[in-house]
Amino acid sequence: MKKKIIYLLLSLILISCAGKKEGAYPEKLVIGFTGGDDPSERMNNINRMARYLEKETGIKKVDVFVSTSYAAVIEGMRAKKVDIAQLGELSYIMAAERSGAEAIVMVGENDGKRFTSSAIITSSRSGLKNMDDVKRRASELSLSFADPASTSGHLFPRNYLNSIGLEPETSFRKVSFTQDHTSSIMTAISGKVDITCTYTTALNYMIAKKRITPDSYTILWKSEPYVPAPISVRGDLPADLKEKIKQAYLQIHIKDPELWKAYKKIALIMYPDSIRDQLIYVESHDSLYNDIRKMARNVKNFVFLNEK
Repeated sequence: MKKKIIYLLLSLILISCAGKKEGAYPEKLVIGFTGGDDPSERMNNINRMARYLEKETGIKKVDVFVSTSYAAVIEGMRAKKVDIAQLGELSYIMAAERSGAEAIVMVGENDGKRFTSSAIITSSRSGLKNMDDVKRRASELSLSFADPASTSGHLFPRNYLNSIGLEPETSFRKVSFTQDHTSSIMTAISGKVDITCTYTTALNYMIAKKRITPDSYTILWKSEPYVPAPISVRGDLPADLKEKIKQAYLQIHIKDPELWKAYKKIALIMYPDSIRDQLIYVESHDSLYNDIRKMARNVKNFVFLNEK
């Protein structure tokens, strides 16, 4: 009888410990987003995505956290208050290093084709035709980047400028940050700055919205197409839960095509319909961002990854 009682107590202890183990499912998940136009429609579709993830993962509650700051989402993940994050390429790298984020999916096409590039542009009225003109006249020109944490609007063009012997802070008359791509584009087209940095998808979006015309700007330089930003999860979530989350994203265009069509018009608002209609979620992994990670560490005066 005593042996049975001991065995029973041991079993209860083991069950209790198993219930408290680090790999236990959280009571809820939180998805972190940044930015976006039309808040009402955006939140409606994001909340629909949350309900979809509840159904696919078995988690009873999926909440949404929306911020204008990449840093807030990254900090939320570090503090274990954000579990799934939709970030940019550089902000993902920051989240991976500081918050243990793991890339799981990204938007793409089945053939793996990449569809957007970084660009340096100017107004078609500026008289600048190419980067040789920029290099020759740099000391009299003003330059703007987008957000300091932008891959296409800061890191890539800064790296390119360094490669042709131009150091933004010393080579140009003035350097500024506009904080977002649409502002960057408009500052150049309006003539407020001589050249600016953005990405080609934003240009296509603004043309589609009739905010600019194809002949209102000149592309002075364009990078090779680069890997899209991932959706990432907190690395210390249970492995099987991370897999459920990944599969939910990978199969959304099959399991709920109506939701996917509505959701990507908000989440992928910068992509023109001709590109957006072809996109699905495909698998992503951390090593895809190694080239960007290496560039961020090596580019002169690029301090985003070193900020505390």
